[in-house]
Amino acid sequence: MHYVNNSGRNDIVFSKVAVDKKYIYFHVNMANRMTTYSVFNWMLLFIDADKNPQTGWFGYDYLINQKVKDDNTTTLTKYNTSNNYCCIWIFHKRATKKAIQHYAR
Repeated sequence: MHYVNNSGRNDIVFSKVAVDKKYIYFHVNMANRMTTYSVFNWMLLFIDADKNPQTGWFGYDYLINQKVKDDNTTTLTKYNTSNNYCCIWIFHKRATKKAIQHYAR
């Protein structure tokens, strides 16, 4: 199974992930202007960290942006055995009209 979104909203052109000793970075570029974070289920980023389809929600163990705090802060949540995601990390974000970058300390 894979996730398909045909809404055309925040159509991802490419994405990158990088890690250094201090941060994890997620960078996403969109084809058109990015929508505001206040839209329901805005820019959800699902992560399969263990490559195991039997864990998490359909194999996705983590979710970024399920609960966006404000213009500069969002959350990383982890799927648990109660069939929901719980917050485990606060992310800071930088955004432009067509790109967003998340970084965690």
